[in-house]
Amino acid sequence: MYNNPSEIAGSAELWGACTFGQFPVNSFGTSGYYLGVAVLSVSSSNFVYQLAMQLDPSGKSLVMNVWNRAMGQCIFAYAYPVPNAATRQLYNMYIRYSSYNSPYQGWQLWWNWSLIWVVTGDSSTRMLSGDQPNVVVESNDFNPQHFQGFSTTIGGTYTYQGVTYPLAATCFLFNGNWVPSLPGQNAPAGRVYLGGYTLTPWGSVGTQPPPSNWGSLTIGEISTRREVFTVGVGLPQPNHGYLLWSYGPV
Repeated sequence: MYNNPSEIAGSAELWGACTFGQFPVNSFGTSGYYLGVAVLSVSSSNFVYQLAMQLDPSGKSLVMNVWNRAMGQCIFAYAYPVPNAATRQLYNMYIRYSSYNSPYQGWQLWWNWSLIWVVTGDSSTRMLSGDQPNVVVESNDFNPQHFQGFSTTIGGTYTYQGVTYPLAATCFLFNGNWVPSLPGQNAPAGRVYLGGYTLTPWGSVGTQPPPSNWGSLTIGEISTRREVFTVGVGLPQPNHGYLLWSYGPV
């Protein structure tokens, strides 16, 4: 899914992006294959920062990638095992720039309210606006047997004292607040993003689109409400650029 945060932020500076993802029950036990069930990407003018909830032969992990934006090359890649993470539970993960020395100044990558990594030395302290992929399911595995029953939902809701709050598939930090995080706040339009396409000025994620020749196992996506969508087998596979939901309040 890709969107344009300026639809809700206007000309305000963007300090970061957030998503809510989950680990499915599927396992990927073949060496060299991985499934990123939720990949969050934030681009500054210099680098692209990615935080992924990933399944691979070693189990559940968080993966950080840092890309040189001008060269289109991954310059850092680290993995942090989270073997005790629950399945089918939404975890927040967000990337933001912090100008404070406490706990650390720089581009911060958080998961489940915990600071996992900090990247320093980037002269660019804001993320780019414009069309960009922020909510991504990514894999290098094209074996249909590994995707039997696969389904993962990114984004959701929670109810507290009778009020239902959004756990947004993607939200952005500007003017000191994460938006959307309250009922009635606007979310940018969500559109289908298929690997192999380039989005200007952000860049691209992946090189190949989802498989389309698996019959009932074709991987597609649906949206049941604004800012919540599911990726899984047997779902419709709309064309690149298809409008999943329109701009408006959650």
